Amino acid sequence: MINILDHLSQLGVFKYQKVRFLFVGGVNTAFDFTLFNILIGLLGLHPVLANTISVLISIILSYFLNNLFVFRSKSPLSLRKFFFFLLSTGCVLLVTQNVAIVLLLRVFGEYPDLFLFASGWVETAWLESNIAKLVGIAISMVANFILYKYVIFGNRKHDSIDKI
Repeated sequence: MINILDHLSQLGVFKYQKVRFLFVGGVNTAFDFTLFNILIGLLGLHPVLANTISVLISIILSYFLNNLFVFRSKSPLSLRKFFFFLLSTGCVLLVTQNVAIVLLLRVFGEYPDLFLFASGWVETAWLESNIAKLVGIAISMVANFILYKYVIFGNRKHDSIDKI
């Protein structure tokens, strides 16, 4: 995987940190979304439980991709930094996404005709769960970029996270 990231880094477009962040965010979001839909669609889990599982697994992927590719951290991978990343990212993602899911599913329950067009191959509950997750993802993306850039992967002389 590191060889693939090295090759991608050499492409001109990936010299910009924001482009790398958006790319990794897209890959990670696609993975998270796919897993979320497998859990609600095939296993029949409640959207909040499915989201919690998919987010926690996606955080592991996100840590490695952000550390190695996006922020090119000079600090070595560490359990302490991973724990801090898991704690901070997990809180942001789980809170924003699960709150969005709960609130929007409640709104959709109050207005059942909102997705009247969702018939046939698209089940209304599936569509509502996915829209709620997308709203949560949008909110958490901005918060996570700020958190990653200035707290977790910031290349400072004295990395305060490693001192915790």
